Amino acid sequence: MKERDQPERPQGQPVVHNTASGVDHSNVIQLGPVHGGVAFNFHLHAQPASRGRPDDVPAARAGFVDRVDEQHVVGRSLGEDPAGPVRRVIVSGLAGVGKRELVRQVARVAGGRFDGCLYVDYGSRAGGADGDPARALAQCLSALGQAPVFMPGDVASRIGELRRLSRGLRLLVVVENATTPAQISMVTPTGPGSAIVATSTSLLPELNGTGTLRLRLRPLPEDAALELLASLCDQPEQVSADPDAAFRVIALCGALPVALHIVAARLMLNPHLTLADIAKELAEEPTCLPAMTVATEEGELSVSEPFDLAYQSLTPDQARVYRSLGLLPGSFDSGVMAAALSATVASVQPHLDQLVRLSLLEPGADGRYHVHELVRRHAGQRAQLDATADERDRAVDRVITHYLALTALADRAVVPVRLRIADLGDLLREAADPFRRGGKEIALAWLEAERRNILAVLQVAVHRERFREAWQLAEAFTVLFLHHRHVEDWRDSLILGVDAAVRDKHQAAEARLRSMLSRPLLDLEDDDRAAVELEIAVGLARQSPNLLLRASVQEFRGRYWARHDKVRAVAVFEQALVLNRQAEDRRGTALAGFFLGTALDSVGRCADAVEMLDWAYTELADLEDRRMAARTQAARGRARGGQGDLAGASEDIEAAIAVLRDEDARHYEADAHLALADLLEPEGSDTAAVCDHLTAALEIFTAGGSARAAEVEERLRIFKERRLEEYRDRPEAT
Repeated sequence: MKERDQPERPQGQPVVHNTASGVDHSNVIQLGPVHGGVAFNFHLHAQPASRGRPDDVPAARAGFVDRVDEQHVVGRSLGEDPAGPVRRVIVSGLAGVGKRELVRQVARVAGGRFDGCLYVDYGSRAGGADGDPARALAQCLSALGQAPVFMPGDVASRIGELRRLSRGLRLLVVVENATTPAQISMVTPTGPGSAIVATSTSLLPELNGTGTLRLRLRPLPEDAALELLASLCDQPEQVSADPDAAFRVIALCGALPVALHIVAARLMLNPHLTLADIAKELAEEPTCLPAMTVATEEGELSVSEPFDLAYQSLTPDQARVYRSLGLLPGSFDSGVMAAALSATVASVQPHLDQLVRLSLLEPGADGRYHVHELVRRHAGQRAQLDATADERDRAVDRVITHYLALTALADRAVVPVRLRIADLGDLLREAADPFRRGGKEIALAWLEAERRNILAVLQVAVHRERFREAWQLAEAFTVLFLHHRHVEDWRDSLILGVDAAVRDKHQAAEARLRSMLSRPLLDLEDDDRAAVELEIAVGLARQSPNLLLRASVQEFRGRYWARHDKVRAVAVFEQALVLNRQAEDRRGTALAGFFLGTALDSVGRCADAVEMLDWAYTELADLEDRRMAARTQAARGRARGGQGDLAGASEDIEAAIAVLRDEDARHYEADAHLALADLLEPEGSDTAAVCDHLTAALEIFTAGGSARAAEVEERLRIFKERRLEEYRDRPEAT
């Protein structure tokens, strides 16, 4: 205030200059006449906040189960250093997975260590922050005693006031439904030993630092999900009375807690509804998500709502990738997604990363992505609504072609030369070969990892009437089961392949696949059906000019007769040998020699068997077919044992076991273990060795789901009991 602006003063009064501007932090200011605007902001210090202990975190919902390990991890992090720096815990995961209940439970258990617990919910519709940072800060300040009349008006001032008020306190702040790092940072307290625990569907990778712990919450284990469902039901006996239906519901809900809450609510609202009814309803894919909705006093509770919100936040390209999740089988890698969209891996990878960030995808250590069951169904639903039928069809067809090419390339990497009916030259010339450098081991590992997906693709191909691709895929897929004996999957894949070949009217493919189908059928002791398949295959093969096909069908037929009529098996294998020689196929001829040698041994013609097997082994070893050469060597060992050459027999079989294990031909390794046990058992000189070989065979058959596991287990039990009795009967034992 300048002197010339002063009003007239009485005569003789001294001139007083009183100029003030800016901000004054004094408790008292004395002013004369004032011209201009004056703002009084005295509340920051005039009204100190109450120090009463706040405890605003709501209780966890009834029925909280499991999560013991997760509670321990979070609780330990919160209590690490009571005087240390502020700790941050970010609990992320799929919507409805139970993040909120976990942090509330942790707050209930660990809250007593703190001077108070503050609570912010950015997703609340009733009285919460609702995404507004100013409201969130106001909630925290109010909990710390700040009166509304003294509440700072802008966000920056509220942040500063929260820091000031929390400076001398050890506080726990629980934040729910955070979507940005700023929503967490702005409500972080400053007092030593304080902590903030936040839930988010996003990983929030921007929140880094030594004081940050990230916990990715996954759906409940099956047993815990069953416990939760039973605890939520008015009548828990509904769950215990039909556990099969309960587990089906849990699987169809992906063990997602929010979905199980809705299931329990529907059971309570409709007394005539059963778990079996809900399981049937959920199994119908188009109605899965609408069925997961129930009206409550607070409004409609729906599983699909959080997925809809997440979907709406995606860019058009991200949404297109998301919709494709409903078209892909099970887990997948970025190459499958690129194939579905007719794009490059580089172009789809950022969109996959964003879906991972939003917890809509789960990345695996093997480079594959895993899709929660309800996410997959929601994505499929969005594809039905937001993509044309032509777009969906083309995406699925590209995935089928992608899997056919990779499976065929893997087949050739494992067994470069063998009979194949499918002519895939054009397809494979244009396909990148990921197995070229890794070879057989990488190819088998890929086939094993993709086993469920390939079966699913086979089913889709048949359903979409892509019959040619379906039987070609089934033929190539068989190579896995020659090494890893998943006999039920093998049977199912070949049944699909046979059906596709019949509908494609391809007799050679039908003959080939029916004859191969006899193998898993025999392993599953379904001999009658195996005989039917073989007879049809023989009739079809006779009409083919392909000598190798006719020879192969005879070989499969010979294996059937080796179980039912050994003399007839010898004659059938002799026919296969003649056909292979006529076709001038060296490997096929050697294989026929192997089968004939085993048949000769089975009828007691040991000398002829050794001669034939010795020739076949030399041929296969020269062709560098280590797996079949080892099988032949094991068979030669059995024949030598029949001749009384125990040393030569043991040497052959032990060498074969080592190669078969190295070649990952576990089923045939098990056969060799049994052969060596047969050789050693009558001798009675090495009981431990017999037990070891029987145990090794049992482990392999059990892992592969072979029906022979029970037979070997019983044999092992009897052998141990007999040897124990023999030991007890010895004079020195008493």
